[in-house]
Amino acid sequence: SGKPIVAAGVPELKEYSAYISYAENADEFIAGIERALAEGEKRRESRQALAREHSWEKRAEQLRRLLEETVQRRRGKGRL
Repeated sequence: SGKPIVAAGVPELKEYSAYISYAENADEFIAGIERALAEGEKRRESRQALAREHSWEKRAEQLRRLLEETVQRRRGKGRL
């Protein structure tokens, strides 16, 4: 949907700081909300693109490929 996100207490999300606002305290959380309300269309579009890259369909396809590769390797080593 591209909606702005302000997150707190989830350090793993820091790597997505180009797409979300990460807050470590109440003042940063409020500032993140204010930025989210003021931002324009371009940031929304970039978040939508990120969401498309990390969709459940994409994740399922990655997992399927990984499983297929693992099975093929094990077959090659005579373990399946």
